Amino acid sequence: MRHPFSSTMAAVYLVVALVTAPFAGPDGLLRQRLWVVLGSDEPVSHWWSPMTGTLIARGLPELTVAVVGSLVLLGASERLMGWRRTAVAFAVTAIVGTTAGAGLIVLGELDHISWARSIARIATVDPQSGIFGAIATASAFAGALWRRRIRLVVVLVSLVFLLYSGEPADVYRLTATLAGLALGLVLTRRRRPGWARSSRHEVRRLLAAATALTAVGPMIALFSRSRVGPLGPIGMLLAAPDAQSPRQIAARCDLFQLTHACVGQLTLARIAGPGPIVVSVVPLMLLLLAAWGLVRGRRFAVWLAVGIEVLLGGLAAVYFGLLPAVAPNPAIEAYRDVQFQFDAVISIGLPLVMAAALLVARRSFAVPSDGRAVAGFAVAAAGALLALGGGYLVVLLLGGTHVFGAHPGVGRLVASASERFVPVSFLGGDGALVVPLSPGGRLLGHLIGPLFWLVVAGAALRPLFGAGPRQLVGDAAPIRRIVESGGDALSFMSQWPGNARWIAEDGAAAVAYRVVGRIALTVGGPIGRADDPRAVIEGFARHCDDNGWMPVFYSVDAGLSTAFAALGWQHRAVADEAVLNPTEIDFGGRRWQKVRSAVNRADREGIRSLWSSLGELPWHLARQLEEISEEWVSNKELPEMGFTLGGLDEARDPVVRLMVAVDSDERVHAFTSWLPVYRDGVVVGYTNDLMRRRRDGAHGAMEFVIAEVIARLRNEGIGMLSLSAAPLARVSAAESDGLDDLLDRLSRRLEPAYGFRSLLDFKLKFQPELRPLLIAYPDAAALPEIGIALVRAYLPSLSLAQASRLVRGLWQEPVSRTL
Repeated sequence: MRHPFSSTMAAVYLVVALVTAPFAGPDGLLRQRLWVVLGSDEPVSHWWSPMTGTLIARGLPELTVAVVGSLVLLGASERLMGWRRTAVAFAVTAIVGTTAGAGLIVLGELDHISWARSIARIATVDPQSGIFGAIATASAFAGALWRRRIRLVVVLVSLVFLLYSGEPADVYRLTATLAGLALGLVLTRRRRPGWARSSRHEVRRLLAAATALTAVGPMIALFSRSRVGPLGPIGMLLAAPDAQSPRQIAARCDLFQLTHACVGQLTLARIAGPGPIVVSVVPLMLLLLAAWGLVRGRRFAVWLAVGIEVLLGGLAAVYFGLLPAVAPNPAIEAYRDVQFQFDAVISIGLPLVMAAALLVARRSFAVPSDGRAVAGFAVAAAGALLALGGGYLVVLLLGGTHVFGAHPGVGRLVASASERFVPVSFLGGDGALVVPLSPGGRLLGHLIGPLFWLVVAGAALRPLFGAGPRQLVGDAAPIRRIVESGGDALSFMSQWPGNARWIAEDGAAAVAYRVVGRIALTVGGPIGRADDPRAVIEGFARHCDDNGWMPVFYSVDAGLSTAFAALGWQHRAVADEAVLNPTEIDFGGRRWQKVRSAVNRADREGIRSLWSSLGELPWHLARQLEEISEEWVSNKELPEMGFTLGGLDEARDPVVRLMVAVDSDERVHAFTSWLPVYRDGVVVGYTNDLMRRRRDGAHGAMEFVIAEVIARLRNEGIGMLSLSAAPLARVSAAESDGLDDLLDRLSRRLEPAYGFRSLLDFKLKFQPELRPLLIAYPDAAALPEIGIALVRAYLPSLSLAQASRLVRGLWQEPVSRTL
């Protein structure tokens, strides 16, 4: 049996459920003997309860979760650390987690914490504690990618259940998870969890998962049995009994004797019916949509999620009295205790922390949305708010309302209208105390909130999931068609997120660029089949001048040096592009001995090559590519580089090809990605982008992969293969001027982290033709700005101050002219 422990535990859950009643759970007597029961006088019913409590489900839904969790999570744990360690982790974390969690609740009860006292006598069972503890333990045995993912998900899920449900089982699950993390460090002999750097791709996924979990939390409160967690008011409000009609309330509540009973009835009147439920649910669904947009790298999704999180945090601050509201809460002082303070900090802090995390990582979300779609969203949201809110305010001003308390001013009426747009979980018991009595007024009051949020959600779909900004100029020729008409080895990169495009008036040529400060750095040279490259350069320079930027052509072919000289620009070589002609290579002779040895070794070890796009790869292979890439990034001392260096996200284009080295066990050892080079709509060559090898992969796997690419292109008759240029590294001697000194020092400073020079040495194994790539600029006085712009383009997560300090520190480095 491949997964003996997980299969056994799934069977145990099913057998125990059949014995103790699978649909309703065990009866009262069995609960007392097998489940955990808390209380200051009896912390645990029996010594065996922490273990037996993890084997019993309360009903069919919990049984289903336990069985699926056993097969999936415990199965994953067995794959990572074996069945023996998984069994030990399950038992240890279940016992330690339940005992420690029970102790915390008892301490809270003794300290008169209201939440602990409210759950202290609940007979509890939690089959998930041991499962969560085991997978948390197994995370220490996973690679950098899955270790981080597992820990983030299990900790966040445990926290969300605790905050929004708050049952003893949720406490046990969290303490078992923490115990599992500690046990994993012990079993792997690690002193601390360690911190590994994430790629932009992984940052997007992690933040999207966290955002989605904060959106799902209120749903947990809605369907929870107890709803005693700090963030559980939405469940309590939505589960409230049916309210009386506004006219009944008005008849019973005297205008000048506003009792707490009346306040409660008014609150129920404001939330009764399907409308307030929609108002509470749709913003959370919108947050889920934003989370999916974050996975896709959408910049608009960041601002949408930040806006919703800040809104939720602000509403919580008003609810808890930390921000002034229109009307004071008369009963809020009664809850000024430790429990109230904790609830306030969590309710306000959680969404604001998420918003702050998204803002800090906003540079990882480089996919822009269509500007018109974003403008349409803003207009739709503002228009719906003004139209619906204004219409309801008119109804209140015309009468047909009952006002409790003092005569309403405009502020109170505005507050009454605005609260119709607020999720019910943030409505205090006071409100504006203005209730419409007419059927039309009541209907409008229930409809304006749902209509507004539905309009907002609908308007957000296009900027979240629609096409990016239209890159159309002149005869409306898209940039893709221009790229396919011709260009250099970097032309395909012009389509990457984060790059802007200037397109000539005739639509035949374009220039891709990135603005950093006032420097417009190009991604290679002109794109397309321009008859006069100088005219394209001049046109782009005018475009930059109109916008107050300085044009700097970066990594352009040396053949354009004449055009730059004619314009009076200065130019220097910054890198050497390694170019091969596959049709002329037969791997014969001593020069190819190392490459032949790598191919022969791969053949002996059963490693084969696979030429495919990322989308066509089987899922289990694509997942390994993510793991290898993330492992590569996590080992770097500096963040992942960008600009002319892509990642897996850029490799998802269907026309980008991958060459993957896979052994007989379907284990990926290395892979490379290749960008097409076009001429007149036909692929005439490929340019290397990604080059990744598993840390413990077969020796020579990368040489094997590149040799397989050469052989395949030779058979297809393709005569151009670019191994690309190692940024800031070159074989030819540098020319003597300030920029060359700066770039040489920058290369030396970044070499320990990124290995540009060693990468160039590796490419020399394939006997390439080295073609110098130039940087051209109109004004030498801007060299310091150009240096900072290059640093920030390649390291976009660096701030301007950090980039400036790095460039200033370069002048303290000794210069080495050649490799």
